[in-house]
Amino acid sequence: MLDFESARQRFLQIAGPVKTQVIPLSRALGRVLAEDIIAPAAMPEFDTSAMDGYAVNVDDVVELPCSLPVVGQSPAGSAPAKLQRNTAMRVFTGAAVPTGADAVVMQEHVQRVGQNISVDKPVNRGQNVRKSGEDLPARALALTKGRRLIGPTLSLMSVLDRLELEVAAEPRVAILVTGSELRQPGSEPRPGSIVESNGRVIAALVAQAGGLVVQSSIAQDDRSMVQDAIESALAVADLLVTVGGVSVGDYDFVRPALQAAGASIELHQVAIKPGMPLTLGRRGSKAIVALPGNPASCAITFGLFAMPLLRAWQGDQSPVPVPVWVPLLAASKPDRTRTRILLGRLVEHQGRSGFLPHGNQSSGATLALGHSDGLAILTPSNEPALAGDQVPYLRFTDL
Repeated sequence: MLDFESARQRFLQIAGPVKTQVIPLSRALGRVLAEDIIAPAAMPEFDTSAMDGYAVNVDDVVELPCSLPVVGQSPAGSAPAKLQRNTAMRVFTGAAVPTGADAVVMQEHVQRVGQNISVDKPVNRGQNVRKSGEDLPARALALTKGRRLIGPTLSLMSVLDRLELEVAAEPRVAILVTGSELRQPGSEPRPGSIVESNGRVIAALVAQAGGLVVQSSIAQDDRSMVQDAIESALAVADLLVTVGGVSVGDYDFVRPALQAAGASIELHQVAIKPGMPLTLGRRGSKAIVALPGNPASCAITFGLFAMPLLRAWQGDQSPVPVPVWVPLLAASKPDRTRTRILLGRLVEHQGRSGFLPHGNQSSGATLALGHSDGLAILTPSNEPALAGDQVPYLRFTDL
């Protein structure tokens, strides 16, 4: 049985080679860059004004107070004439600073009388001027491949005049949920049946991690049916995610069915609670993640292990989420041998943010899962975690 960190590294190592595709910028949100982005021109391309004011040559405002005639203006989007010595030009925020000017005096710092301004405060060279290339020089590296694209990075891509980007292709994922008791939501109830919910959680997390669900199915607890479903899924997917049937009960057929289908078991059981039966396998270039069937165990193990695998499969520079450390708001009992994962919420408490564990930490607690916005990770210890202790916390949206 592997410890938490060793198991997660094993998942990262099994990721397949990154495939790429070119897509429009409009569809690039959440995708991973597969190319380095080089600035085609300087940013900004020309000197621009950081304020509404007046462009001047500093050498013309040495003797104070100083009066200069205002000759012309430079609104945003125009190409102003050259500034002549001993004159000023009206200039606006974001507009080009005229050639011949090396400073902008804020309009609040001058007195305007007719067509002249009076300057009575010292003016420094470069004042209120955004120099060409100060943000990014021409031909400089703007973004490196492996960067996941979010709204602000798409803004940068727009400024760099990119209409298309080379990104990592979405790993294709098949989801196979096992259990004779399961029925689809909205279907006719039958005695002993349970509404299937894990598949929807996994599909949502697959999309969040940049994967593409290409197949989703339910198989009854029958070894031949499970094996047939595994073969079907591996024919179309890069990653097969199975849910349930991975332990050692009489009706747990996933592992023997995987082995019968020619898959090797790379990892079985991780020293975590909940989620210990987590299993990792492979068949050729295909990866298999077998999750426990209890809802909390299923979501937690997929989020902490399979989502980093999907991100690594896309060449993501940061496949493992970085937690924030927050105070624990309620004590938690110790576990000497296993990493404990607590479901809960980040709440405001006495003027500080803190993690409040849900009252029910059972692996089958669907309500706890639905009421939680994240999880805390407690390392094995002989001592209980006390209220006020700092713990690493991850929002589900940051996985």
